Amino acid sequence: IDAALGGASVLLGTLLGSGAGGIAALRSAKAVASIRFFNTPLGSTKAVLGPSRSVELPHVLYNRARLHHFLVAGRTHAERSELRLDVDPASILSPLTDSDRRKLERIFRSLRSDAAEGRNELAQLTLELFRRDTLNDSHGFSRPSSWIGYTFDSTA
Repeated sequence: IDAALGGASVLLGTLLGSGAGGIAALRSAKAVASIRFFNTPLGSTKAVLGPSRSVELPHVLYNRARLHHFLVAGRTHAERSELRLDVDPASILSPLTDSDRRKLERIFRSLRSDAAEGRNELAQLTLELFRRDTLNDSHGFSRPSSWIGYTFDSTA
């Protein structure tokens, strides 16, 4: 509209386009995750998205977190170069076993239903997988030997 009228519409096309985009985003977001709005004590509104209805999203995010941990754990505090994230995770990380995949899916399913008991189990499995990734490192990343001894305190 703006281009056809030479800008005389005072950005009416931009306003209509952004409004239509916002409405479309709200409608499509409901298909991906639930959206809830809460009033906070200070008078503002808080929007909460989730849990996601996508079965694959937790796996994608989890494997991305494994990759980040693997890459960052091998860096010293003095390393100032840019962290390269354009790495194929399958080329560095040890693959998940079928048992691990089943455990993760069960944990993610319980977390989607707002069950808190899956958090400790996820933390324990994550620690085990991070240890396995570290022990199976054949790509020359240096790891502190003390890292292997980390434990997870479920009482915290």
